[in-house]
Amino acid sequence: MVEVSTSTLIAVAGVTGAVLLLLLVLLLLSHRGAHPDARRVASVVARLEGPDPGGAGHGDEHDTVSRLERLAEGAVLRASDARDAVNRLKAGIDALGDGVVVCDEVGHVVYRNPAADEFGEDDGMVREAVDDIMASGTAGQRCSRVLELLGPPRRSLSVTGRPIDDGRRLIGAAVTITDVSERRRLDIVRRDFVTNLTSELKTPVAALGLLAGTIVREDEPALTRRLAERLGRDSLRVGRMIDDLVELSRLDAQVLPVREPVPVHLLVAQAVEEIRSMAIHRSISIDTAEAPHTLTVVGDRRQLVSGLRHLVENAVRFSEDGSQVQVKARLDDGTVELCVTDRGPGIPPRELDRIFECFYRVDAGRGRNSAGIGIGLAIASQVAAGHGGDVRVDSKEGEGSTFTLRIPAGPGARSAPIREAG
Repeated sequence: MVEVSTSTLIAVAGVTGAVLLLLLVLLLLSHRGAHPDARRVASVVARLEGPDPGGAGHGDEHDTVSRLERLAEGAVLRASDARDAVNRLKAGIDALGDGVVVCDEVGHVVYRNPAADEFGEDDGMVREAVDDIMASGTAGQRCSRVLELLGPPRRSLSVTGRPIDDGRRLIGAAVTITDVSERRRLDIVRRDFVTNLTSELKTPVAALGLLAGTIVREDEPALTRRLAERLGRDSLRVGRMIDDLVELSRLDAQVLPVREPVPVHLLVAQAVEEIRSMAIHRSISIDTAEAPHTLTVVGDRRQLVSGLRHLVENAVRFSEDGSQVQVKARLDDGTVELCVTDRGPGIPPRELDRIFECFYRVDAGRGRNSAGIGIGLAIASQVAAGHGGDVRVDSKEGEGSTFTLRIPAGPGARSAPIREAG
């Protein structure tokens, strides 16, 4: 697009020069009258008009002047059309989300669109990269670079430069700046998904095969029962992973949830019950306080239970054996807040802005039982968003975390008292 712009500008300059030449010729004719050079002027006019298939003569001086006037008018119209084309082209480039910078053959910037100004306004790294790549472009080389800007906001920019010429010689260079943050984020999500899912499925699937083979060969009833119980737990683990992936797919499809009143005390009870066996296995107690039966939220019960269950499971997963997890409900200015608190290792501040991303896991070494495919918190966040709420986190390293699922309260709940967990 930049090469077209340059060629158009050259055309405008050429047409303008032709108009000035024609005006000069008219001026000469008016002063010199029927000078012999008028024949030369007529010849020039003929060449400007193009070939004369009929072989007609050039006519007298009056005819020559008329033809010059027509040529001048045509040149003015073409110049106007060229300016309009340049303006349209400039407006189109200005409307792009990508930054565009164009320089001449010696590296002087001749054009920069607003997006380029925004990318480099407050970041010296971007300006430096544009200057370096532009220098390579004016030297006839193509090059590109990806910049990782820590922000905030955190962004990835692709800066690409290429030389431009008019078919005969190098006349400058063009640099484009593209925000590839979303593309890179999706690449990371895809890689994390494959890594996490492969890692998580490998152990239980291998265990299922081993346990099944052992049960077939085992004759002792007590041992067979224990192996069958282990087989059931691993099967449940795999089934839950599949259920979570299906749930995430539904949420990504933005299927509108069923809207019905859901009692908060039943929502809490069901979510905790689904994690109870996992907590008992590790001697972790889940402390709850029953909310008033009049307190409700409006939405899809299955989704709401799933969202809260993932917060409770996350708390149990990162808690030490024998510790305690608290689940409590409270009403805050028309919003039901379901708070889940653990006494685990906490979350580093640098990780807080990513913990709700799909398939993202905080350093797995921070807890002995921190396995997972990294979609629980993403599901909780999407469930909350689909019900007009959100999920918030308050965490301190070494002291634990509190995740709060916030959903607008149902009708008649604004004055309902809430008993705290104790």
